[in-house]
Amino acid sequence: MRKNYFKVLGLALCGIMALTTSCTKDEVNDLEDRVDTIEKTSIAPIKEQVQTIQQSIPAIEQTQTALSTHVETVKKEVTAMGQDFAQ
Repeated sequence: MRKNYFKVLGLALCGIMALTTSCTKDEVNDLEDRVDTIEKTSIAPIKEQVQTIQQSIPAIEQTQTALSTHVETVKKEVTAMGQDFAQ
């Protein structure tokens, strides 16, 4: 008898949980629309950012080379100036 009581009680609790947590089709559609909106606004810009970064890498490398050359030129000038002061 006691086992049947627990079975009935368990089934009743499951039924109550199923009834109170169910979603309507409108709620499901609303959630699907929200997910679609998030996918369109969040994922696409990330892809665009990656493409932009990849496209800018050659220009950054060129700038780095130019700056390195300029730094070497300045170092040589400073060394020459130091030698002038030493004389």
